[in-house]
Amino acid sequence: MYLMQNYLKKQFILQFLVIPIFPVVSKAIVLTEPVTFEQAFQLAVEHSPRGILLEALQEFADGQIENAGYKPNPTVGVEIENVLGTGNFEGLDGSEVTLGIYQLIERGEKRKGRSELAIRSKELFRWDYEEAIANLRYAVMQAFSNALVAQKNVELQEELLELEKASETEVVRRANAALASSIEVSQAKLATKQQAFKFGSSQRQLREAKIILSSLWNQQNFVDFTLAGQLEIETPLPDLSALIELVDTVPSIARFGAEREAQEVAVDLERPQSKADYKIFGGARYLREGRGDAAFVLGIEMPWQIRNKNEGNIRSAMSKLHVLDSQKRVVRQQAIAEISVNYNELASSVEEWKSLSENLLPSAEAALAETEIGYQRGIVPLLNVLDARKSLFEIRTAMLESTGRYLNAQAEIERLTRPANTYGRTTSHTRLE
Repeated sequence: MYLMQNYLKKQFILQFLVIPIFPVVSKAIVLTEPVTFEQAFQLAVEHSPRGILLEALQEFADGQIENAGYKPNPTVGVEIENVLGTGNFEGLDGSEVTLGIYQLIERGEKRKGRSELAIRSKELFRWDYEEAIANLRYAVMQAFSNALVAQKNVELQEELLELEKASETEVVRRANAALASSIEVSQAKLATKQQAFKFGSSQRQLREAKIILSSLWNQQNFVDFTLAGQLEIETPLPDLSALIELVDTVPSIARFGAEREAQEVAVDLERPQSKADYKIFGGARYLREGRGDAAFVLGIEMPWQIRNKNEGNIRSAMSKLHVLDSQKRVVRQQAIAEISVNYNELASSVEEWKSLSENLLPSAEAALAETEIGYQRGIVPLLNVLDARKSLFEIRTAMLESTGRYLNAQAEIERLTRPANTYGRTTSHTRLE
């Protein structure tokens, strides 16, 4: 059975086994401006070794297409008969020299079938590239979203740290004026140290998120940069049934159509194999014996196919069509299940964010404002202010975590629903910009 796509890949790999291979090190990237999602994605595409490999595979397929279109080369042969014998055939006196050309004649349009299969196989390489770019975009989207959330968390923790420092300064001032106790000073200093630790932890998390993102740019050393984008959850959510309808357009499933077409050509190529090719021969024969006469020689050879008629390979090639159809159904069903799971996560994170922002956040802000006023009037202890402030920032942190869950679910859904040939545009529900 002709599985040209696998054959081409194997031949491509074998070619690399006989030439030196050096590690590809991407040029260091220097980023002076905030990086948008689309810029991060383009950097990943430009520096991805996978993309370079797939482009090389397509070039390799072009050569195979060209080669498949040629007819078999003729064979030039020389035969010398009746030499080095005895009697009249001693030495070269009785020799006969035949010079001729053999040509293989293919039956059943096999050459046309090979060319068609090579073309179809190149189309599969294009789908490999399309699927690789889709997976790369998904990886960049997740890494970018996580880094953007981490960057926002650093800003949040820094904001709280500045408030704790200001509170400590104010408590020390009040203590010097005999308006606050030493216990309140200790509480304020402890709150500042605790928040400084959280701020440092958030910075480390941001650095880790940037390392993950820059690794997609094939960067071996840490690349520092800032991210541009707004963490906004947009509602209403898209219709679930509309998302499921897009499943067949994504590269991982749409490629099955190209695979089936290639396999159909492979089936058509197996059928002519039951028709034996034949060889024709033509040449001239020179007879040294006697007067040195010459004559033309013509001949034909054809295999006698009384046993192997290629029926097994034909049946195997046809069964591969059923295998591809079954594989497509399995992949499609799995994709729909993943869409449903992530859609539920998307809706859950939106509901949680709305509850936090519309119910808890306003109450926490009002409670903190009243507590701070009470502290300034001397009727509320500092510990109450710290607790109220902690509650407010815990709510803001929870909102940020809900946004992160939303972004991850949204990235998964886009991976499972984004049509092929659309990877130059952003269709995110969240504005990553």
